[in-house]
Amino acid sequence: MVKKRDFTISSKYESLYPEIEDEILDVYAELTIETQDLYLHQLPQLFDLLKIPKTFVNDILRSIDYYYEFMKPVHDLQFDIANIKQYTTINLVKAYTVTVTLNNINNIIDIIDIDKLLKNVNRLVKYRNNYQHIYESWKLFVTAATEQTLEESAVLDFRLSLPDLKKIKLVLNLDHDAKSSFSDSLLIDMLSCSSTDSLGHLLNFDFTKPKVGTCVTFKDFADILGNLGELD
Repeated sequence: MVKKRDFTISSKYESLYPEIEDEILDVYAELTIETQDLYLHQLPQLFDLLKIPKTFVNDILRSIDYYYEFMKPVHDLQFDIANIKQYTTINLVKAYTVTVTLNNINNIIDIIDIDKLLKNVNRLVKYRNNYQHIYESWKLFVTAATEQTLEESAVLDFRLSLPDLKKIKLVLNLDHDAKSSFSDSLLIDMLSCSSTDSLGHLLNFDFTKPKVGTCVTFKDFADILGNLGELD
């Protein structure tokens, strides 16, 4: 999959192609026929209409549920940066809504920003379009790490740690000569590139990820493939 030593991020990956933009805007228009704005709580419906596989949006759905159940109803809620669920949810809110700065949680405006929507959902549509390729590549890695064949649900839920990646490097013979050396530093680069986009914005809103430490999830892996130019 990786053919050269230096890790180069694809310049096309974050590009919004006209056909993807039109598809997202069509669904946006459908959901706002009777209202002027689209709201954060409507994102699950938008994902359903776009047929985005749940495995790519479960983290987003949990954050949305957490916001409306535990944050929005509480008057004068104080933002606790050490609270992983609050921190992650706030990042989601900033990623998708017109809210830019946040001095008070009660000042959040949960109206979707169309430009942010296009930027973020663009990735999700590319994941959807390349699901089979992403899954088969991921399954190869998981099988190499576990040395067993797992059910699809277990493959999708698996988390690759750095030790797993080092093992994969040996099993798949990715370090057999100097020219194609799949170095440990490259593995670390791959881990880091799936955490944020090119501007440093959080991409994975999984509450549990910070607790288990540095790892690669199926969604992270999809982003890694995109950065490697395999989802253009």
